[in-house]
Amino acid sequence: MNRSSLSRRLSGLISRPLHALTHPGLRVSCALCLIAAALFIVYFQFFFGPVVRTIAVLGFCAYAGLTAYNTARDTLQRRKAETAPGTGFLARHGLQDSWIFLVFALISLLSNLFFLLMARLHHSTWFGVFALYNLVLFAINLFVGREMRRLKARSDAPAREKKDARIVGILLIVLSLVFTGITMETILRNQSKAWPAFVLVFQILFVLFRLALYSHSAWHSRDDAGMLRRAVRTVNLSSALCALYTTQATFLARFCGSELLRLVLNLVTAAAVFALLLRMALLLITGERAEAS
Repeated sequence: MNRSSLSRRLSGLISRPLHALTHPGLRVSCALCLIAAALFIVYFQFFFGPVVRTIAVLGFCAYAGLTAYNTARDTLQRRKAETAPGTGFLARHGLQDSWIFLVFALISLLSNLFFLLMARLHHSTWFGVFALYNLVLFAINLFVGREMRRLKARSDAPAREKKDARIVGILLIVLSLVFTGITMETILRNQSKAWPAFVLVFQILFVLFRLALYSHSAWHSRDDAGMLRRAVRTVNLSSALCALYTTQATFLARFCGSELLRLVLNLVTAAAVFALLLRMALLLITGERAEAS
């Protein structure tokens, strides 16, 4: 047995168990995600402790997320191979690319109603600002999802895309202004400290999902110079940045004992996010190209 044959066999012995460990199947992946979410909530709510223990909990949550990602990717690849192009429900209704934005629009609308109710019950501008933020997100996601659905049926696609990108840019400027309100409420009132641990779970998942959407759209449309595709990437990145700031503020409020350090970190992050949001929005409005969008 030569050396190359031995190395291939050894790599096969290692890769098979590793593949089975990271691709456990749909049921096991769902169970791991539920266990990881419950562990995250219970640990950070009641048993937050040493760094080693915290790293272990976060590592298990990351492993559960990896299995869920691999399972979803394998399922989509299998269905794509089994289904002929254009025969699925999404393809028949022109929703291949737009459905995720319509779902996010529904989520934003429900979040808006929830925060409006909380603002009414608690008489708090904190919840009112978040209600306004989700209302703007609802408008952005609904508009993008609708335009992506209608784009293929239009003969004036390039001109329409440029107009759509400008509208998205204007809405993103409104979103950046509302984001400053969230920043002020976070820094001045420090009410994010009251958020329970399960909110952190959804915030982290939302950030990861939006970043994954941005990466996916940026990779698959890297050769597409269309303005609407640029707007899609910009919307995904903008939502992820805003959610990332909110997640950071919540973590600092719960686990950072220094008020000065918390203030400085929140101010620096908020300024960076606001500058990026404003720059990307202006690039969409002017129609200039930039790798950031």
